[in-house]
Amino acid sequence: MSLSENIREARLQAGLSQEQMAEALEVSRQAISRWERGASRPSTANLVALAELFHRSVEQLTGRYASSLQVEEGAKRICDRCGRRAIFYGDPGRESAFCSEDCRAVYGREMAGIQKHLKWFWAGIVLSCLLMVGGSLFQSRFPVNYTVGGGMTLLGATFVLFPFCTPQTYAKLGLRRASILGRVLGCAVELYGLYILFWG
Repeated sequence: MSLSENIREARLQAGLSQEQMAEALEVSRQAISRWERGASRPSTANLVALAELFHRSVEQLTGRYASSLQVEEGAKRICDRCGRRAIFYGDPGRESAFCSEDCRAVYGREMAGIQKHLKWFWAGIVLSCLLMVGGSLFQSRFPVNYTVGGGMTLLGATFVLFPFCTPQTYAKLGLRRASILGRVLGCAVELYGLYILFWG
């Protein structure tokens, strides 16, 4: 496929409108339209930004690289999204592998969402730690069970809302299973925090 077709296909797989894509790349919607029609080509900087946005290589976008390398028979590689057996690699460096094109597209959208919400994840962790540490330093003003229980509850809620895990966990379980594990652990921490808050 040509560059223009690859750009359009990647945009549609990511579920983005031309306006959303233009906003993400800080270009006009008309530029996106021209790229997709083949009336013009993106600059090198925009091509790199496109590759990052869609979690693909520049070679895949330009069509200079076969869209997927097959996972070798007998290789124990799982899909980076769902955790099933992977069929093809998503990049030339063989860092990501998928069981289907749908998983690759959904994975790209989910990773973009993680990048977008990472600041709130860290804000929740920092705030809950400050609440717990502050409560232990100012025991005379605030009951410890309120500050520690409140901090644990906030920490658990952060993990439930933003179930982000380590890259190693994603590699071992896949993004979907790791997110479920993150939410389950978040619920456990939240319940423990509520126990401390009300009965501690």
